[in-house]
Amino acid sequence: MLDETPPVISGLKASEVQREMHSRLLRIFYYEDGITLIEADASAGISRERKKKDMEQVSGGEQDGYSAEDSISGVIGGLYSGAIIKYLTAEEGQELPAGIEKEYIVIRERPKSVYIASEEALDMMKESDRTGLITCHGFKNENADDLLEEIDFAGTYDDWDLKKMILKKTDLAILPEEFLKQENKAEDGSDPVKRYGMRASQMGMTLWIDRSSSETTDEAKAEWRDACEIIFG
Repeated sequence: MLDETPPVISGLKASEVQREMHSRLLRIFYYEDGITLIEADASAGISRERKKKDMEQVSGGEQDGYSAEDSISGVIGGLYSGAIIKYLTAEEGQELPAGIEKEYIVIRERPKSVYIASEEALDMMKESDRTGLITCHGFKNENADDLLEEIDFAGTYDDWDLKKMILKKTDLAILPEEFLKQENKAEDGSDPVKRYGMRASQMGMTLWIDRSSSETTDEAKAEWRDACEIIFG
């Protein structure tokens, strides 16, 4: 479940002033020194069977085809496949408690190259004048928006063109809610959300799954835009 008050994070102190949230699927909490925690519900309304092993974090050894050397990627993949995805934003070089990356997706550097596959998020980026950060997209019908005509297609949200993403040095992928509903199609039955999370980690890329389309009020939809703006910095 989403927290209703700022959770206790060892080494961090919650700010006295917090915002009132209207979203059913999102929470934003503020901590001292400009640190922000974003909690996004990745399970409410999502009908997708996940095997128990896919909900557990990798602690070493070889799983899903990754060696122990890639264990941190496995841990981050597990964070994306959990019921609540937790992002912690901080300034580059800012000191954080040791081991915090095992519990939170830590964002320090502000995105410079964005892959986008969410129509709602695309509209948000237009409103906030951030479309210049989009270097590739995941819309099959690029003619649906004139903006996309000059931007490279890098595969759909569930079938990335990794070579193109790497070439574009993509550091943020904004994905639609459908990303969370993918079926386990791999032969080993592993969770696709976790696999993509692991790949993103290895590429130095953050995944943001936009669920604003499932909100029922304008206030709640606006909070997803605010959360994305926090990530952009």
